[in-house]
Amino acid sequence: MPEKCVVFGCSNVRNMQKGIKLHPIPFYGKSDSEKQRRRKKWVDFVKLKRAHWEATEHSAVYSEHLRGRLYKPFFGRFGSEAEKR
Repeated sequence: MPEKCVVFGCSNVRNMQKGIKLHPIPFYGKSDSEKQRRRKKWVDFVKLKRAHWEATEHSAVYSEHLRGRLYKPFFGRFGSEAEKR
């Protein structure tokens, strides 16, 4: 599980007591074109400030960086989930 945000200048680590949630960058290792397109949005967001950074299967982004950008929360049948655009 990812423990630290990969966004430049962010030092947040996972801490549920403080409400700090990390979201893994989706679709690592998937070849489907739609999944790659969606993953690229997340990677491009991080690369805005970290041009030579490469995502790994453990890369994650702090939820506050994502508000209104890459995902929108929704409540599914089994509780809170994230729908990635």
